[in-house]
Amino acid sequence: MKIKRYIGNTTQEAMRKVKSDLGSDAVILHKRKIKRRGFFNLFKKSLIEIVVAIDENEDLEKKIISNKNNKTRFEQVYKPIQENKNDKYQMNSEIRDLRNSIDDMMKYITKDERKSSLPEPLQTYHNSMIEKGVNEKVAYNILRDVNSRINIQSKNEEAIRKVVECELKEYLGKPKPIELNDNTKTIFFVGPTGVGKTTTIAKIAAQYAFQHKKDVGIISADTYRIAAVEQIKTYCEIMKLPLKIIYQQEDIYESLAAYKYKDVIFVDTAGRSHKDIKQLNEVMNIIEEVNNKEIFLVISSTTDFSTIRSIITTYKKFGDYKIIFTKLDESENPGVILNTKYWTKNPLSYITTGQNVPEDIQIADVTTLINTMIGGQP
Repeated sequence: MKIKRYIGNTTQEAMRKVKSDLGSDAVILHKRKIKRRGFFNLFKKSLIEIVVAIDENEDLEKKIISNKNNKTRFEQVYKPIQENKNDKYQMNSEIRDLRNSIDDMMKYITKDERKSSLPEPLQTYHNSMIEKGVNEKVAYNILRDVNSRINIQSKNEEAIRKVVECELKEYLGKPKPIELNDNTKTIFFVGPTGVGKTTTIAKIAAQYAFQHKKDVGIISADTYRIAAVEQIKTYCEIMKLPLKIIYQQEDIYESLAAYKYKDVIFVDTAGRSHKDIKQLNEVMNIIEEVNNKEIFLVISSTTDFSTIRSIITTYKKFGDYKIIFTKLDESENPGVILNTKYWTKNPLSYITTGQNVPEDIQIADVTTLINTMIGGQP
């Protein structure tokens, strides 16, 4: 790994030197203001120092992802933070504990035994849901609850479908988009790396700026890679929207002050592994500095169920967040949305279905999702 130090009169000047020398994949390790040397420079403006690193042999991001121990370089260097057993954010939901207990018991029952315990009409829905990516246990538990409350055998096909639709609609809940008020609202987008947060922000920002005629400001805290900054910068230049970049927690104050008359501020946080507790705490510290805010957890619909459960558990500490699912056009398993909602009470909000800005985003349509999972209308 190569580590280098760059100095400029401004952050932009120092960043241009980094990009010119090391390219867009350099990793920013440190940024600070430094005083000029010498007595006569005492009253001059401070310089900006940026320390960066780049792997000379292989792309750093690929190395992190492919690490056999599933640990990032920073996790290998720094001792993992031990979670406080008395952490006030620790998950303590009785409903979730009950679901876990049920799943533990279901381990001793085979898939075929679970399916055969359902009435034949519900077995058809069970099969359809699994084919669309709904976890087998989730599908069974939902349909088992239907069977325990409703006399399925006394109903025709249309009535049974209506019952199943109502049950799924209850689990998916009513989607909640951004809610603005008379004061400046700050919207934070959080989530693992590679899920499409930056593109999602561009889509939503464009809608609010051009369709809803709102005064929009954008802040990027995703300075881990220079390429991430360049992406959001390009979007803002195309849409002619103002952009502020923050490199450390204290920078948020200056950015919010500059945007105090905006209707809405969108904040692109750094994409982090949900296992990187230290880095996630840094993101949470920035969020806690702000009032009148909303948090949106961005998840790719191509993510497997076990990983989503882990993500949900980790982001529980972020509190009352809403969920955005991206890349639905790339997923063969829309049932992952139902899987997620089965394990969290947090509401759905938007889904994205492509790369076009701002077209390929919409508020989640629960009816369409249900029809996709159990087939079209009979």
